[in-house]
Amino acid sequence: MDSELINILCYQLSGDVSRAVHNEYENRWREIKHIWDYPKNRFKVLEDYSKTVQHLLAMSTFYRRVLSGIDGACDFYKTISKNASGNREHSIAIGKYRLNKEEYNKMLAIKITFRELRKKFCIDDCFFEYTETEEFLTNCKNLYFIHHNKPDEDIVSSKPDEDLPF
Repeated sequence: MDSELINILCYQLSGDVSRAVHNEYENRWREIKHIWDYPKNRFKVLEDYSKTVQHLLAMSTFYRRVLSGIDGACDFYKTISKNASGNREHSIAIGKYRLNKEEYNKMLAIKITFRELRKKFCIDDCFFEYTETEEFLTNCKNLYFIHHNKPDEDIVSSKPDEDLPF
């Protein structure tokens, strides 16, 4: 199942990058649906919000596959530019691609836009820090309880094998 958001996020990416983002998104979405198939899964509460989970999965996949690279490139360009002597504009050649001030500003705009989107929906950076799909679902469940005014200790004290109270 393809999310509109994943298509929007991948719209102008190269084919290789777009395929990698789509593949990870689709594989994890299939895994999520498989997890939800178990009658007593601890993520049952999220099933009613499947569209939101899809959007969060799209955002996190894009963040992990694209924005983390942009973060690194921006940090590298900033470090090189700061440490370079003289007032001339600097660029970094990566194959045929040239990372210059204009490209840096475009990447910075993407980072800022995504950060504002995360702030709007109260999504911390740590939300995107997962390796396994169940960790992603745990992050979604924590976000669910935060937005439903559950005490933080209910979220934090829960062990992976325990259901959160709801």
